[in-house]
Amino acid sequence: MVEKPFTLKEDPIYFYLPLLYLGIFYVTAIIMADIVTYKLINFSGLVASASLFVFPLTYAISDIVTEAYGRHVALRLIFVALGAEFFSDGGLALMSHLPSPSDIILTANSYKIILAELPRIFVSNVFALIIGAILNINLMNKLKNLYHGRFFIIRSIISTLSGEIAYVILVYLFTFVGKVPFNKILIMMSVSMSFKIIFALIIAYPSAVIAHNIVTRKST
Repeated sequence: MVEKPFTLKEDPIYFYLPLLYLGIFYVTAIIMADIVTYKLINFSGLVASASLFVFPLTYAISDIVTEAYGRHVALRLIFVALGAEFFSDGGLALMSHLPSPSDIILTANSYKIILAELPRIFVSNVFALIIGAILNINLMNKLKNLYHGRFFIIRSIISTLSGEIAYVILVYLFTFVGKVPFNKILIMMSVSMSFKIIFALIIAYPSAVIAHNIVTRKST
């Protein structure tokens, strides 16, 4: 009897390997968004946080994970990311307060100004991310069951925008109240949501392709 040669597709890792990559990008996007939260940019007079260029990626990844691996895995990913965010933000904030050589100042004060704000950003992000991301995942999962796995693009857009609206309202109020005039905060929220709507529409199809390829791995 000739032994059948082993192939990577027979290994469970073949199916779960994409989850590792998605998780890495998910955590990286959250930490990057935290660091550039207070980097405000100007769009022809409209003010926005630079984090809007990074954070929407997390919702696309959540949709892919929910579709391919299920709701429970997607929820675990949120809390793993929050743990990484806690250590990252807390560690960077603490290190920013370490004493610097008095004769070599360089950018010590700049680090303190930027990194010392990370704990506040983390606290606001915890509440906003848990509510917004869980809303996105649960809605995506319910729509998946309702439509028997069909119409991923439509489900992704609906669930992403629902989660993003909740997240934007909460995180912008927690993060910027007291630091930015309230009328500017409303403008920033509007700009952020406009960008995220466009992003959700663009990323839905690539997300559908990635999710389909991962699910196909399991059946091959």
